[in-house]
Amino acid sequence: MLGNRVVSTVARVSSLVLLAAGSLVPAGCGSSGGAPGGGGGGITSRNAAIRDALAAFGAIHGPTRDAENQSMLDWFHKNPEFVDSGITDGCAWAHCKDHTTVIMANNRQVNDDGTRAAQSAPTRLAIELPGPKASHVINNFGGGNAAVSNQITQMLQGHGYTVTGAGGSIASLGNLSGDGVFYIDSHGLSLTEDDGKDTYYLMTSDLYDSTNTTTHDAGLNSHFLSVLGEKHTVKQADGTFKEVLNGNYAISDRYATSNWGQFGKNSFVFINACSSAKTSLFRNICFAKGATAYAGWSGDVQNTFASRVAPFAFDRMLGANKTDPEADGPQRPFDYVKMQDDLKKHGLTQDTAGVALIITPKPGTDFGLLAPTISYMGVDEGKKELTVSGVFGTEQGKVTVGATEVTVKGWGFNSIVCDLQPGIAGDVIVEVRGHKSNVVQLTEWKARFNTRFETETGDGGSPFLQTGYLDVSFRADIHSHRDDPHEKPFDPIVPFLEEETSAGQFTASGSHFYPGDPGFTTTWSGTVDLIHYYAKGASQNTLTCFGGIDVKQKTIYFTLQGTSTTGMTSTDIPGTGPETIPGITGHLDGASELHLTLNDDFSINGGVREEVVGPLKFRMDWAKITPTSPPDPKAARSASVTVRGH
Repeated sequence: MLGNRVVSTVARVSSLVLLAAGSLVPAGCGSSGGAPGGGGGGITSRNAAIRDALAAFGAIHGPTRDAENQSMLDWFHKNPEFVDSGITDGCAWAHCKDHTTVIMANNRQVNDDGTRAAQSAPTRLAIELPGPKASHVINNFGGGNAAVSNQITQMLQGHGYTVTGAGGSIASLGNLSGDGVFYIDSHGLSLTEDDGKDTYYLMTSDLYDSTNTTTHDAGLNSHFLSVLGEKHTVKQADGTFKEVLNGNYAISDRYATSNWGQFGKNSFVFINACSSAKTSLFRNICFAKGATAYAGWSGDVQNTFASRVAPFAFDRMLGANKTDPEADGPQRPFDYVKMQDDLKKHGLTQDTAGVALIITPKPGTDFGLLAPTISYMGVDEGKKELTVSGVFGTEQGKVTVGATEVTVKGWGFNSIVCDLQPGIAGDVIVEVRGHKSNVVQLTEWKARFNTRFETETGDGGSPFLQTGYLDVSFRADIHSHRDDPHEKPFDPIVPFLEEETSAGQFTASGSHFYPGDPGFTTTWSGTVDLIHYYAKGASQNTLTCFGGIDVKQKTIYFTLQGTSTTGMTSTDIPGTGPETIPGITGHLDGASELHLTLNDDFSINGGVREEVVGPLKFRMDWAKITPTSPPDPKAARSASVTVRGH
């Protein structure tokens, strides 16, 4: 007859701390972000590994802190970013390949009564998005540069901006006001006028008519306006090109000072004209009119170069994936600082004459990018929360998961905490003032694990049985992501915990009459319902499932436990009363873990685990597990569709 088994009640850690500190190493050691000897995945993979370690620590639960520390140590061993690890003074620790030390403090747990000092957020600029949707994209060069302005227009419209293409005339530029984005492609010149003042001129679309200048004479005399002659070539009917001379009016910084209205909150101005950033003159005028970031050229830029860089800049800041798309998949939006770094990676830092694009933020402002951007997400099933990390600005917008708007519990410029009720998964989108982020999938798996435990009774009798099932649901963001543009997407190792809807059941059965002892019978009976540990009114009859997904290796491991201490009994007749039978799941692939392979679509093939220990037989089987909303790394962005992006 099976004796009693000791079943420990699972205890969840209530307060967890992650400490990450750079080890004291000689200057320059590990500065490249790689491991000694050239290995390692760099800073991006290190940072992702630390993030995953924090999430894993939060998901680990055990009967004692020693057990929790051992589980954390096991996790460190499975993550290739950590080269050595150990347990010291009740804390698990590990070293990254670049010598960074990561410590999980589990030796002193403190209840926070609300008086704890506020945590300091990391310093981060380039975080805000334009307030207004209104924008101008003006091409004063005509058909020769139409492709550039059309590209930029489509990219902005695809992200919720209302774009006006007209407006390059003197009158239109005199009524300029309220734009979130202002872009103009035109001629420009910086010079010192005959009154001794430095002046910048920007060509308009108004042609100079020498027979009728009355309207503009005052402006010409005061250097509000100038006449700008321009040579350009026009394609003829026979396919040849003919040089044509135009005379246009140009407005100066003095005109802009007198006539321009205010740009919108967190606005971005890009003057794609020669010498527009040669001095601070025109930039400062734009700042005085409310612009918070200004882009211009350091000198006389070559047209072919300017015509490539301008759409590239908007593409990277919007995550449009229309200009110089990456071969390994679409990219999410990035801030202008990272966009400038990407210009270097594509050989677009300066033209052959050394002229470069200069982007300057207005002092005291935090303009960053043109669309919100999601980097990665984390799920806390205990709190029923989704944390979305990226850059979103400080003004709260909304978050949808699988087309359902979820409640925002906390909004930070780089982290949003949302309510996440059980069963919700799918496309996650952050929207701020109508500007949508890239799409990242929250993937969900639902599986039933059938269990069977039997023990032979001997004497040819039927076995005692304990049959049941464990219905497990869990969610995770397993998409590959980039911390910087142009980088190869990083494949994370993601921890997970079961959803609150997870449940199970054990049923005991069997009755045996002992021939050698007439009248003595043992009967197994009773059914136990298992509930998710965090469920309201959770008892000692609980289901627990946690583990990790290695996206690069396409593997997943489960720690799967169904524990019960009441409800199933073994009764002897005659006897003194029923004896409790605990719920049993067996040892599976080691302890209570399953180690399985993920298919390319992140499904898990069906399988069986069996274990025989003398007269005891354990079995667990499951059908193929197909997730909903798996990552889609090949989805492309179009002008009208919000896309997924790394």
